Amino acid sequence: MLQSHDPRSSIICSQDDCILQDRGEVIFFASQNWVRQDLGQQTDGSLRPKRRSTINQDCFTTAIFALKSAGIKSVGTFDFLNPRREEVYLRGLEDLRAMNLIDENGTITPSGTAAFTLPIDLVWHNAFEEAIKLGCLSELIDIAALVSVKSICLIPPETLHAADVLHEQFMDPLSDHLSELNALRVGNLVSRNIPVAASLEEALELRQKLIQWCKEKLGVSEISFLTPHDKDYHVKIRKAIAKGFVHHAGIKDVSCHQRQYLTLENNPVFLFPRSALGTDWQWVVYHRIETFDYQYMDRCTVVEQDWLLENDYFYPINLPKDDNGKVRVEMLRILFDRMDRPYQP
Repeated sequence: MLQSHDPRSSIICSQDDCILQDRGEVIFFASQNWVRQDLGQQTDGSLRPKRRSTINQDCFTTAIFALKSAGIKSVGTFDFLNPRREEVYLRGLEDLRAMNLIDENGTITPSGTAAFTLPIDLVWHNAFEEAIKLGCLSELIDIAALVSVKSICLIPPETLHAADVLHEQFMDPLSDHLSELNALRVGNLVSRNIPVAASLEEALELRQKLIQWCKEKLGVSEISFLTPHDKDYHVKIRKAIAKGFVHHAGIKDVSCHQRQYLTLENNPVFLFPRSALGTDWQWVVYHRIETFDYQYMDRCTVVEQDWLLENDYFYPINLPKDDNGKVRVEMLRILFDRMDRPYQP
């Protein structure tokens, strides 16, 4: 999926589909068909949350959620994609349900109302809530800001050798997200690379917006943080990430290539070649899927199986099914049978 962004007019485009957001209004284009919804004022006079477009947002999920917020219940019959692709609608709705932003009836939840005002991907809402419980909100805000702009780890070819040396200094073998957080503290990486410095400046500006958002929407007066000497430093941050990206879990495919995993849809995906992660981990969560010659998991973090099983989403009723109504990933079916896991929470 090709995705581009024009910050001057707040446009997100994906191939022939386009969303324009400006002054509280969202305009959806689908070839010659388009609709305009004012998200500033509802018919009862109350204000509906406005959200700003950012560089890295899930285009279709955001669009579907905007339609839901505009009071359109039958999103699947609403023609804002051309050609119409039912699987896109269903996947978007499934993601929103997995994040508990809509309920089983498709009604927006209180969490969804708050998440809709996030200046970044909706998925970070649950990660922030978990980070508050674990005392690592500052670290999660930093990571969310970094992954929402052009990567500060992108290095020009002429400095690639020096970058490899630096990469070894800040890489974290358990998390690409933590590797970027470590890179934030490598000053000489930024000073030699103007594009990286620009991305860093944008991330720091976004960080301030996220701090303000957390105080206003999540009711925190102080932003909790860890010290690198905290014995559970890595565990707490990875657990918070796992909470937000539980529906983006990948399990090691032991029958194939050592860097190959299976998504919950049972699709084969690979670790990026420059990922900090090794190949010995059973479970990871990923930020998004990027398609090149193969499908790669962009930014992975190692998670424990028990962390995933703690979530209501990790019950058979909620996971993707095959045509026979069975959980698609065979290894998960075997796990559920072995632990006698009920069909629903």
